[in-house]
Amino acid sequence: MAGASRAEDLLPGELCTQGGVYQIIHHAHRVPHKALVRKGDRFPRCNGCGAAVRFRLIKHVEEPPPPPRAKRARKKGAGR
Repeated sequence: MAGASRAEDLLPGELCTQGGVYQIIHHAHRVPHKALVRKGDRFPRCNGCGAAVRFRLIKHVEEPPPPPRAKRARKKGAGR
């Protein structure tokens, strides 16, 4: 697998510390492809090549903050 020893390649099971677009590099059974990985997710094992898959950050993407939580509407006459 070309580039598997590169320092910036991440392994399955590692925690994603930078959300963004990652190139996913498989061991022999599939051509590299891209996927969006969110900060805080763990990089998964591949069903085909298991732990031999590698992940390489291509573009960092800032995640928007979560939307504010809506206040629950109280029913009139509640608690009577």
